[in-house]
Amino acid sequence: MADGHQLPAGGNLQIGGEELTTVSYRKRQLVMYPVQKHEFEILASGYSSIHLGLAGCFFGAAITIGVTLGSVTLPELAHRIFIDCLVITIIAMLYCGLMAIRDYRNSKKVIGSIRSETVDVVIGQTAQK
Repeated sequence: MADGHQLPAGGNLQIGGEELTTVSYRKRQLVMYPVQKHEFEILASGYSSIHLGLAGCFFGAAITIGVTLGSVTLPELAHRIFIDCLVITIIAMLYCGLMAIRDYRNSKKVIGSIRSETVDVVIGQTAQK
């Protein structure tokens, strides 16, 4: 410490009879998983999938087009274009949603394989006789 005081074996620092610090020691378990670069990229893609964001955008576009079709009287050509756009956005939303689910499942498989390959190693224990 900066002022020259040392911690006694019990972990309590006393100055003038007043206890200043209590230090408690607890055993902790550290778990490390070996992850290769391509596995990490698969994991990251499952949780930050561009497909999920695109599915949300297409969902919003489909809602907007549907509300417009339901609330505004359009000329026949514009009505047909809006219906075509609605069908296209619904198909794109379903495709991106399915791809996002696929990415998520792939990342879960990688997590499962990493956990199955993990072994327990005990460090710092002495053998007892």
